[in-house]
Amino acid sequence: MVSTLIQDARSAVDLNNSGVACFRAGDRSSAVRLFKLAVSSLIGSLNVEDYEANPSSDTDHDENNGSLDLFRSLSAELQVPLQTDQHSFPEPSVSDYIYVNPMNLMSSKNAYASDSLVDVTVQSAMVLFNIGLVYHLVGQDDICSCDESNIVKAKKLYERATSLLCNCSSSAYASSGRPVVDILSMAILNNLGAAAHQLNLYEESEHYLRGLNILASSLRIPDANEEMKDILRYYQSYFLFNSVSLQPPTRAPAA
Repeated sequence: MVSTLIQDARSAVDLNNSGVACFRAGDRSSAVRLFKLAVSSLIGSLNVEDYEANPSSDTDHDENNGSLDLFRSLSAELQVPLQTDQHSFPEPSVSDYIYVNPMNLMSSKNAYASDSLVDVTVQSAMVLFNIGLVYHLVGQDDICSCDESNIVKAKKLYERATSLLCNCSSSAYASSGRPVVDILSMAILNNLGAAAHQLNLYEESEHYLRGLNILASSLRIPDANEEMKDILRYYQSYFLFNSVSLQPPTRAPAA
């Protein structure tokens, strides 16, 4: 059974990473189809509707070293800058807080955990996040027409990804000490907070953002090289900023 899981995971790596390439090229329809095939090879058929919207790395087994290139890539592509002086910028919209980078899967054996089942679970959560991200960004295009269906789908996919990660740890808000897993967990909580906010579920949004703040504040940074530490601290700062900056609309004072 374990050997079958490993073989399936390897095929999922190619499917997912091809989906990431399509996503970055602007082909969201192809991206989500590839992501769904990747999930199918990892955990079976995914119960979401067919996608109908038509908007236009090999590593070492040592994660601290093997994920460094992935972190460099994510850091370079991070689209939302930290805003340390809000008076110098226009007031951001909710969409500015969405973490918009899909995640490649590492192809090395047991890249995310020594236990093969846990490793496949983490990979599955990562691909579900990628699918959710496509729906979320398509939902951004639909929001002016008051069609929230894609954001609702995105939220459900993020929630499923969180459930999978909870099977691998004692708490969704506890740092695992594994850099890629912690980045994934923070990205999911961040986007859940944004999606709930866009759906006017403000209490739920605050719940996810509090969890994000707890996780980012307690992030366990491994004893790695200085570049790795700097990158992790950058992501920690980015998600901490989002966790306290995205607030519900100010309620008008009572008459």
